[in-house]
Amino acid sequence: MRRISAGILIALLFAGPAFAKGSAWTDNIRQGRTCLQEGHYEEAAQLLKAALDDTRKFKDNDPRMGVTLHSMGDLYLRQGEYNLAKEYFERALSLEQKLQGAESLDVADDLYGLALCNQQLGDHLAAEIFLKRVDEIWRRKLGPNHPRLLSILPAEAAYASMKNNLAVAEACYRQIVAIKEKELGTNNPKIGSDLNLLATTLGNEGKMGEAKETATRAVSLLDSSNEPEIAKESAKDNLSVIESNQKIAMAEEKKMPVVPNVVSPPEQARNKETQAPAEQSNVATSGPWDNPEIKKKLDTVSIHHQGPSKLAKVRYLAEGRLITPSEYKAMLLASQAYEMMRQEKYHLAVDLLNKALDEFPNLSSAHTNLGLAFCRLGQNDLAVEHLQTAIAINPKRSAPWLNLASSFQNEGRLKDSVETYKEYLKRFPNDSLANKVRDLVTHLAQEVDEQSAVEKQLLAEGKNVNDYFAYTTQGGVHKWSEAKMPLKVCLESGNNVSGFRSEYNGLLQNAFRQWAAASRGHLRFEFVNHADDADIVCAWTNDATKVSSVTEGGETQLSSKGKEIERAKITILTLDPTPDSPLSQNQLKAVCLHEAGHAVGLIGHSPKPGDVMFCTMPPAETKVGISERDISTLGHLYEADLAAIPVSFNQ
Repeated sequence: MRRISAGILIALLFAGPAFAKGSAWTDNIRQGRTCLQEGHYEEAAQLLKAALDDTRKFKDNDPRMGVTLHSMGDLYLRQGEYNLAKEYFERALSLEQKLQGAESLDVADDLYGLALCNQQLGDHLAAEIFLKRVDEIWRRKLGPNHPRLLSILPAEAAYASMKNNLAVAEACYRQIVAIKEKELGTNNPKIGSDLNLLATTLGNEGKMGEAKETATRAVSLLDSSNEPEIAKESAKDNLSVIESNQKIAMAEEKKMPVVPNVVSPPEQARNKETQAPAEQSNVATSGPWDNPEIKKKLDTVSIHHQGPSKLAKVRYLAEGRLITPSEYKAMLLASQAYEMMRQEKYHLAVDLLNKALDEFPNLSSAHTNLGLAFCRLGQNDLAVEHLQTAIAINPKRSAPWLNLASSFQNEGRLKDSVETYKEYLKRFPNDSLANKVRDLVTHLAQEVDEQSAVEKQLLAEGKNVNDYFAYTTQGGVHKWSEAKMPLKVCLESGNNVSGFRSEYNGLLQNAFRQWAAASRGHLRFEFVNHADDADIVCAWTNDATKVSSVTEGGETQLSSKGKEIERAKITILTLDPTPDSPLSQNQLKAVCLHEAGHAVGLIGHSPKPGDVMFCTMPPAETKVGISERDISTLGHLYEADLAAIPVSFNQ
C-alpha cells in the first residue's frame, strides 16, 4: 500500500496496490506517479487526470478510485494548491474508510495529507486532530518507534506546548530522541536540537536535574557541529537558565539569599532588567535597522507587561539577568517554532511565536524567529518590523541582523541590505557566516553599482521602459542563433550527489520548457543524454566551491563567439549555502529558472524582485514563474538588432 517518504515537507510518495497489467488506468497511474516523483508536474497532471477519467468506467467503491484521488491530492499538495489538495484527500479518505476501515495505512496517508494541507492553510485545530489519528494508526500498524513517526511528532509536541500540556510534549520529544538515536547513533549532532527541546520542556515542568543533564548533552553535540548558530545559542541559553534555577533551588533549601536587592516586578520592568539594559545601550541610532517607533513601543510594553507576583519563583541567567517562568515558556515555544520553520511549516511557526510573545512580549529570539517566518512567507513588512524589534531588545545576537538584511534583499532594497550586512560584519566579524556575508556584500554592492549606472543612463536619455533589457545587457548583447535551434540540453546525473532529489531534474527540464514558451518561438530545446552532444550542460553539486559565490544557489558560464553564444554550463547546488534558511521547492524552481535564463542570454539581472532574473531568490512560499517583464525582456533580446549593439562580454 501507500507509503509517505521523509523528503520535502509536501512529498507524499507511495507504492500502491497491484492491479491488472496493461490497462489504461494502470499505465496512467504508474507513469503519473513516476512523473510526480521526478518533478514533471505538467506531465503528471495530464496522466493522473487521465487515470481519474479512467475510473469513471469502474464500479462504485473500486479501490483504484482511492489510489487515484490520493494521487491527485499529492499532485496539488506538491504544487502548493492546498485547497484543491484538501478536496481530493477528503474524497479519498471517505472512500477508503468504507473499503478498508478506519485503521488502515491508506486512511492514515489520507489523514496525513489533510494534516499538511490544514497546516499550510493555518487551520491548526484540524491539523492537530488529523495528526493524532495518524499517530494512533501508525503506532498500531508500524510500531511505536517507526521512523515515519518523526514526520508528525514535532508538530504534535508543539501543539501540546501551546496548550500547556507539557507531559505530552515531553513524551513526544523522548520518542523523537529514541528513534533518532536508533537510526543515527547516540552522538549524532542532528539529535542536539531535539535534546534541547526535551531539556526545555523538562525545565518548564520543574524537572531540573534531568533537564540539566539533557541540556548539557545538547550543548556538547551542537557545539562542535555544523548546525546553525541559532540552534547552538538556544541550547546554551537553555543550559544557563537551568543551571541558574538549580542554584536558586539550592539556596532556598539552605535559606541563603541569592538576589539581595530584588526590586518589585513593575520596577524591574521599568528598569528593563529583563531586557539586558547594557545591551540596549549598544543599539545603533542610525541606519535602515533603526526605528524610533519600535523603541517607543518597547518602552510601553516594558512598563505595562508585569512580571510574576512576589510569590512566584524567579529564574535568572548566570550573567545576572532576571528571567520569569513566562519568559522560559516563551523560550520553549520560540525554539519549537524554529524547528517548524526548518520543516517549512511557517504558518504553524507564526502561531507558536505569537503565543510566545503573548507569554513574554520582549523575547528577542521570538521576534527574530517571527521575522524569519514572515520573511519566508513573503510578508516583508512584518518581517522587518519584528527583526527591528529583536535588534532593539538585544543587538548582540547575529541572527536578527542577518535576517533583516535578507528581508531588505527580498524587497529589492539592496542598498539597505548592503548597509545592514556591513553592520553585521562590523559587530560579528568572527561569526560562522561572516565569510559568506562578505562574499554576498561584494556581489550585492556590484549589483547596486550596475543598477545605478543603468538608471543614470536611462534618466539622462529620458527613457521609460517596461522591461529590463538595459540592465541585463549592460555588458553587451549575446544570444543563441536560429541556426542552433533546437538547443540540445544535457542534464548530468545527480544520483550520487548529496542533497539531490529525484524531482530536481524535472524542475530543471520544466524551467527550459517555460523559457521556450515565453520566447515567442525564438527558443526550442531538445534533451540529450550525453554532454558531448549538448549545447547546454547542466550539473548538480554539493560543493559550494564549484560556483564563484558561496551565497548563490547556482552559476552559469557562457562561451561565445562575437555576439553568438556557443555553449553554456549550468551548475546548481543541491545543498543550501546558508543552513539557517533551507531551500524550499519554490526556491529551487527559482534557481532553475534563473540559471536557465542566464543560459539563454539574459546575462545581467532585473532590478525588481517580481522577476525571475532578480538577483535574489524569492521567499520560500512565493510561487515562482516567468513574469511579463521577463517575457518582454527575452523578446527584446531576440528581436534586437545586434549589429547596432557593441560586444562587451568576459568569456
